[in-house]
Amino acid sequence: MANFSKAIDLILKNEGGYQAHPNDKGNYNSKGQLVGTKYGISAKTLEGWKAYPVTTIDMQNLSITEAKEIYFKYYWLRIQGNSIQDQDNAELIFDHSVNAGVGGASKLVQKVLNGFGASLSVDGEIGSQTLHVLNVTNQNRFFDAFKKARVSYYISISGGSNSVFAKGWIKRVLDFEKKK
Repeated sequence: MANFSKAIDLILKNEGGYQAHPNDKGNYNSKGQLVGTKYGISAKTLEGWKAYPVTTIDMQNLSITEAKEIYFKYYWLRIQGNSIQDQDNAELIFDHSVNAGVGGASKLVQKVLNGFGASLSVDGEIGSQTLHVLNVTNQNRFFDAFKKARVSYYISISGGSNSVFAKGWIKRVLDFEKKK
């Protein structure tokens, strides 16, 4: 089974520290204020965690320990990371859930598995059926197909204000390698 402690290190490396790019929609709180992100935790995610509209100071003061707790509760558990048998695939799915949202990542998993002949409901939830199909699927085949699907997804959303991020998103995906 996949291990959160291994997966989180990769996320933190990919996401980096504090940034407040005005084109990044995740940098704005519910009041429309630019407060940034830290360790990849968006303003709205931190608001959900703290239960109030966060400020730039709240974001800058986010500790790595608290960021890991948020990632575990809001992302890893929702993709059922502990029940995914293949660490590399768990990391690839986890990374996409952080970057594109848990629902979007889960739908992409379901679409890829359906492309292999499964008949999953594309509902954006990794439930027992999706998890079972994922775990019995050829893991190398899924890894390659999911990477390709992620690249296609980023290309499809790379216009307008997202254009500044497209190259980095695609590089992020292509840097993933199947270790076993």
